[in-house]
Amino acid sequence: MIDPATKIAVLDEMIQASLARCQELEAQTKEESKLYERLYFEKQKISGATNGVELNGHQTYQTNHGSLPERIGAVIQAAEEPMRARDIVVELEKRGVRTDSPKGLLPSVLSALNRRSDLFRRVDRGTYTLVNPK
Repeated sequence: MIDPATKIAVLDEMIQASLARCQELEAQTKEESKLYERLYFEKQKISGATNGVELNGHQTYQTNHGSLPERIGAVIQAAEEPMRARDIVVELEKRGVRTDSPKGLLPSVLSALNRRSDLFRRVDRGTYTLVNPK
């Protein structure tokens, strides 16, 4: 039978090894993320789908030029039916719109949908359409 002091020492070693491995994986993940960002940006630049703006050391990806409300309007118009705000965000992200905000695009999209009553009309909870569809 193993005495408690030896068992504690073994567990401490295992904890330290696990912590070191977690830190190593975190560093690798950070590097992979940076590589992904560089590759994605390069692809967007080559395809001509971005204007390649860099703000505060962060690359932004914009496949559509224009303001966020204009981009939201294009998404709703393409859908040809009212859309939920979360679905609009998904479509904007597919089109390459990105943000560095930890909260993501949803707060900005909701703000634009509610603020621009000249462009958007709420038809149900969290669902919006264009005021004047073309």
